[in-house]
Amino acid sequence: MGGSGSRLVASEAPLTAILPQARLTCPCCNARKKDAVLTKCFHVFCFECVKSRYDTRQRKCPKCNAAFGAHDFHRVYIS
Repeated sequence: MGGSGSRLVASEAPLTAILPQARLTCPCCNARKKDAVLTKCFHVFCFECVKSRYDTRQRKCPKCNAAFGAHDFHRVYIS
């Protein structure tokens, strides 16, 4: 029973309740829910951000810079 194990501190408990919701928010706009996937790299964003990048010819993933085309992003439904 060494002291090297990780322990949950009482002040961290509220943070764990927020994390699942934050994980579903688009990292580009931080406003809308993730509902589109780039099939080249499988990163997930909101459809509006992906469509906007495609329409303005910024056709690279905001996270990893993988190029994508018209048929490389699709809606996903997360329940």
